[in-house]
Amino acid sequence: AALLQSPAFAQDTMSMIIAESRRKAKEDAKKPSIWNPNSYKTPTGKYDATNIAEFLPTVYLAKRQFEVLRQELDNPKVNISDVMTFDALRELNREEPTKLLRKDAYRTKLWLVENVKNSRADSPYERIKVALDEEDTQCLLLSRTDGLVDPAAVRTTKRNVDNVIDAIDQLLELIPVDDQVAAKAVADTKAVPAVSLPLRSEERRVGKECRSRWS
Repeated sequence: AALLQSPAFAQDTMSMIIAESRRKAKEDAKKPSIWNPNSYKTPTGKYDATNIAEFLPTVYLAKRQFEVLRQELDNPKVNISDVMTFDALRELNREEPTKLLRKDAYRTKLWLVENVKNSRADSPYERIKVALDEEDTQCLLLSRTDGLVDPAAVRTTKRNVDNVIDAIDQLLELIPVDDQVAAKAVADTKAVPAVSLPLRSEERRVGKECRSRWS
């Protein structure tokens, strides 16, 4: 009993609890999940930025992914007031090519610094990071909305997606034309994940009727 009441014992116990909590949080941060707001981020360490053909196609693919998302958000069949729509958007952030965008945009920046004078690549790269964070955070907030999503919040989401596309374009504009053409040609041979967002109730009903009719 005296040991349990000892300040030194209490301090050691608390230190062990804190250390274990930090260890678990560090492990959980590595696990991809829509509940982990940072899981789609790839830490920028030492990357090989020698061959631009290895990473620039990813930037083009990510741009196409966001362009498809933007079109779907304007699709009248999509239920943009459904919180599950924004869950789906966050899941796509954790799939390729979007989950690789931060890393490969960083490699693109390194390549520009090394190969293109006065490229000023820092600003577009930082803008991509900020735009991705804002888009993902907005989708997180809306996915936790109680009830229907407000139209003004949807407009903000659309603007956030536009900002990601614009930021990517700003980085791509710095790339020499020949390298742009080659990377885009490679990207055009690859597909991006299909976007499957919740439909409005009427569209769901008609879809079920059609399926039952042909089954």
